Order: sequence, then C-alpha cells, then structure tokens
Amino acid sequence: FNLRGMVKTAEEHKGSIRKVLQHIHVRQMFIKMPLKENLKDADDARFSYFCDNIFSQVHGSCQSHTLLVVPSYLDFVRVRNFLKKKEASFIACTEYSDAPQVLRARGDFFHGRKDVLLITERFHFYFRFRIRGIRHIVFYSLPQFPEFYTELVNLISLHDDVGGTVTSLYCKQDQLNLQRVVGSSRAEQMLSSDKTVHMFA
Repeated sequence: FNLRGMVKTAEEHKGSIRKVLQHIHVRQMFIKMPLKENLKDADDARFSYFCDNIFSQVHGSCQSHTLLVVPSYLDFVRVRNFLKKKEASFIACTEYSDAPQVLRARGDFFHGRKDVLLITERFHFYFRFRIRGIRHIVFYSLPQFPEFYTELVNLISLHDDVGGTVTSLYCKQDQLNLQRVVGSSRAEQMLSSDKTVHMFA
C-alpha cells in the first residue's frame, strides 16, 4: 500500500569499464580522496591531491606519453597554470583550440617532444580525435559521460613490454559518475570501503 504516492527508482549501471578492449592490458587504478562537505572544498582538495601526489608521480618518474583529462575549462586553467609554474613538459588542447594548434599538439605528444597532453572533456566531446601515442591516462575527475572513459582507454598504445596505467580520482560527490564507469555494485563497495585505492586490470 503506497500511502504517500511516492516511488523511487534507481538505475542499475553495469559500468562502461566492461567495454575496455581485451588486448588493452593496462592497470586501471581508482583513487578515493577524503570527503569534503561542500563542492568548493572538494574542488580545492582534488587540486591539492593532484599537485601533491599525482603530478609528483608523473613528473618525478619522467612518465612520458601521459594524457591528462580534466572535466571543465576552469579546471583546465587551474591545472595548466600549475604545470607552467612547475615548468612541466606539456602541451594543451581545449574546445577553443584551432586546427593548427591541435595538429601541432598531437604531433609533439606522439613523437615524445612533450610528456603530457592536457585536454578537457569538451575537447573530446566535440572532436573525438584518435590521439596516438597514449601510454598513460590520468582522469583528474571521472568523466560525466561514461563512454569517454572507455573511448580514451581504448586509445592506449603499448610498445614492447612497457605496461600502461590509468589513474582516476574520485570522491563521494562523484558517486553517479563512478557508478556509470565501474558499475553500481562496484561503486557502492568502493565508496564504503576503507581502502583508498582500487585496482582493475
């Protein structure tokens, strides 16, 4: 008997991660950041975590051919300014980049003249370029559209026995995006677990 006339439905997501091609043997790592009470604090915490942990891994190990994906242009500006300050070897593309800029960036990245290619989700949304030379991917935040995760991971091209990596940052506020990428049941386990790192292969 439904006294108040209310119905709550929840979609069971299977996760776009299932569509990663089998021959793409990469280590997919999801890192859970501490929960913050409001969105502003969560944004600041994400940026700090990236600067203190993720960037040091990429820069310290001279990890080349790394695609860095940020969700918005505001995040792009913040991360770009940080990379400039650190004099990192990177090149960037956004939805506002013109054709010559994009062509040059893709060439520099593929040939290893720049270690990191920084892009926005909207850049991928509008252009869907098949970016060559990707060996590592860092998702600054899980993509809003789950198919973006699969599309970009499937672009990874490995050479010899060098293993690739995919690193994704998430927090409690990313629950819906996490469900769409890894599946509803996995997302629930990851969010409730005391572990801060979850690995998939």
